[in-house]
Amino acid sequence: MKGKILSVLFTVLLLTIVFSGCLDDSNLTNSVPTITFKQNLISGRLVVTSVDREDIGWWDFDVWVDGELRNYNYDYVKVNDTVAAGVRAKLVNIIWKPTNTSIGTWSFADKYNQSTIEVVNYTVTTGWFNETENQYVYMPGFYHSYPDDSTDIFYTIDTTAKNVGDASVNMVYLTYKFYNASNEYLFYAESQDQDTASWNPLKNKNFSYSTFKFLDLDKDFDYVEKVDIEIEAFYIDYWATD
Repeated sequence: MKGKILSVLFTVLLLTIVFSGCLDDSNLTNSVPTITFKQNLISGRLVVTSVDREDIGWWDFDVWVDGELRNYNYDYVKVNDTVAAGVRAKLVNIIWKPTNTSIGTWSFADKYNQSTIEVVNYTVTTGWFNETENQYVYMPGFYHSYPDDSTDIFYTIDTTAKNVGDASVNMVYLTYKFYNASNEYLFYAESQDQDTASWNPLKNKNFSYSTFKFLDLDKDFDYVEKVDIEIEAFYIDYWATD
């Protein structure tokens, strides 16, 4: 009887040790890794400077940039790996998925200071390719009476703006909001980031040939009669760079 009791106790003890070992391995696997980054504000990147384990993969992380999920790297995490957040990212949050734990947050937008820009005037040109005449035709304004067989229909907007702020501007972002004749909002389009090469205060600058094509935009393209142009302009505090 005593032997049976000792045998049972030994079995329970052995199972406890094995089960405990499994828990420890699980905890080790799910434990939050230690990764350090160097932040490069001008390039908009986080660069890995150290990682405490070799078996950590990027697939175990969610990289959130201003609320957008960006999982683009599916290799193991290594020194000099980069996370490209973008120079205007206001909040970068990297989440360790097994425990839903944030390993860090960063902002890249802090180096920018916004300047005030005023739209002085703009012109609109409607263009299309005339199949019959085998040439492009251009008309002023938002023109909609082109032939039915026209192709490659587009609007070109040429904008003149003035820097009415108190600092030179390094970069601008133009947003075009389109409306119909009843002033009802239809859709918007953005220009690519533009380097303005030190746009000085009280100076005008021309932004030429922002072109929007029928196939690229909303089905309401042919009802556009008005446009509202918004310009975000920034100058860079280079002293904010590491």
